[in-house]
Amino acid sequence: SNIDIEILHEKSPLGTAGALSLIPSNITDNLTMINGDILSNINLDELESFHKTRKNDITLCAANYKRKIPFGVITFNENQKLSSLTEKPEINDFILGGIYCINKKIFQTVRKKKIDITDIIIESQKTGKKIEVFPIFENWNDIGTIEDLKKLNN
Repeated sequence: SNIDIEILHEKSPLGTAGALSLIPSNITDNLTMINGDILSNINLDELESFHKTRKNDITLCAANYKRKIPFGVITFNENQKLSSLTEKPEINDFILGGIYCINKKIFQTVRKKKIDITDIIIESQKTGKKIEVFPIFENWNDIGTIEDLKKLNN
């Protein structure tokens, strides 16, 4: 596929979505946005096809995030009677993957100010916009710190 990439420079930090206000008004299509500290081999053609086919206003990519609790986890009732005990459980949650497909009518409403993508998502949901989730099954890594990058390189 043919992809146009243009790098926009913020004069001052605008949050995770404020730079959307810097996008030229002649953009006529959806925008795929990837946070700069995300490394993934997600199929962007499949993401865009999902976004268009489902007629979404915003498509969020969700990564599976696993963490192991190094202790036994307990629950108990109001009388302090033990309900359950799970030894060192692994918890799986879906998290925002830092990859989004956004319709022009959404990103063109962003004015030049500091704003995070989560604020845009929450406001879009409140106003009835169609927001769906595209799970990431491919490799996905957050390399936002030197430690994260070193772990990945090992």
